[in-house]
Amino acid sequence: MVEERKMTFLEKHWKKIVVGTLVLGGLIVTTFGIKKYISNLPIEKYSREWLESLSKDNLEAEREKVRLEFVASGSNLSKATRLQNLLYAFDDEMARRRPEVPSGPTIHREHGRYLPNDD
Repeated sequence: MVEERKMTFLEKHWKKIVVGTLVLGGLIVTTFGIKKYISNLPIEKYSREWLESLSKDNLEAEREKVRLEFVASGSNLSKATRLQNLLYAFDDEMARRRPEVPSGPTIHREHGRYLPNDD
C-alpha cells in the first residue's frame, strides 16, 4: 500500500514565501535609500528645522516679513490661513526659546480664587 504523504505548509507555498521575502527586502532597501536621499537635502525654508536654526534676531525679522505678507493678503483666504499657521509656528519657536519663569502658588481665599477679601 502506498502511503500518501501530506504536504507541509512550506512545501505548498515556497514560491510565495520566496517572492514575499524578496519584495519585503526590496521595500526595506528602498526605504533606507529614500531616507538617505532626504537627509542629504537642504533644509526647506519655514520648516521646523529651519526655524530652529535661526538666531533670535533673524527669527524676529523673518516673522515680521511673514506678518506683513499676512496683513497684505487681503481677501485671499487660503494664503491668509497658510501665513497665519506659519505665524503660529514662529510663535511656538519663540515660546520654546523663552526661559521658563517659575510661578508661585496660587492663593485661595474664602470667597474664591483671586477675589478680594472685602466684606
